[in-house]
Amino acid sequence: MTELTHDQLVSLAGRWLSNRCGVVLTEYSCWNSHEIADAIGFRPRPYGSILVECKVTRHDFLNDRMKPRNRPWNHPMGNYRYYLTPQGLLAPEDLPQGWGLLYALEGKKLRVRVVKAADLQTDTEIKASEYDILYSLARRAEIRHLIPKLREALP
Repeated sequence: MTELTHDQLVSLAGRWLSNRCGVVLTEYSCWNSHEIADAIGFRPRPYGSILVECKVTRHDFLNDRMKPRNRPWNHPMGNYRYYLTPQGLLAPEDLPQGWGLLYALEGKKLRVRVVKAADLQTDTEIKASEYDILYSLARRAEIRHLIPKLREALP
């Protein structure tokens, strides 16, 4: 078994989300976001967003939870929130309330197994943070003069 890197987990999270969401961003940064999500996917209402935080070591998981902005009850994104880790790194009882757990399974191809499903989060702060990200994405498209092209009907 090889040691998985953070980049490998982020890539895997993006692939997993792309099967569930119409818009997927990995490590996307914008001027007014308080954090950079490892991966986040957006789906049409009423399904909402899915956040995936990737951890390759238990130490990283425990350190991250100590930072005030990263404490699970302060997390401002994701209607559904997951940790993606190498298999066996975390157990469901290690997780903050409401969070789900995904394992990266090695083989011919890395794949994801849902160990624990996440609970729906509906606090209003989620949409404010996500709006900032989506506005940033749209603004970048506007600056690059891509909006007229985006208005065209799909084939």
